[in-house]
Amino acid sequence: MADNFDAEEIIYNIIKSCGVTVFKNRSPRDQSGEHIIVRSVVDNKMEVVNVDQTAVNIFIVKPKDGMVNRARVKAVRTLVEGLIDNASKPAGYYCVIDQSFSALLEDAKEGFDCFTIRYELTLNT
Repeated sequence: MADNFDAEEIIYNIIKSCGVTVFKNRSPRDQSGEHIIVRSVVDNKMEVVNVDQTAVNIFIVKPKDGMVNRARVKAVRTLVEGLIDNASKPAGYYCVIDQSFSALLEDAKEGFDCFTIRYELTLNT
């Protein structure tokens, strides 16, 4: 049976060559440039059989003036959403990918603005 780790791997493989550095689970402590983190989300309150949640966190360096670089956040978000929306179904799975949540998180990581997108993947092997 497929699980959150499979969902994480599917999303990672879809966006890993998007032109922005992509990590699974977390980024290195010394990461200073823009990057994306793909991680599985475990939420026992929302647990539904064969529906796994994955978060895509887009980290954009905060400009020196402290304002949100909205144009860059939007560009990377649009790129990621487009790749996921147009992705082929992964081999070996029945897979439906639905976006369930997105938000700008300004204080998620010092020196960065973070746009998070949560996806729900309905997976059967």
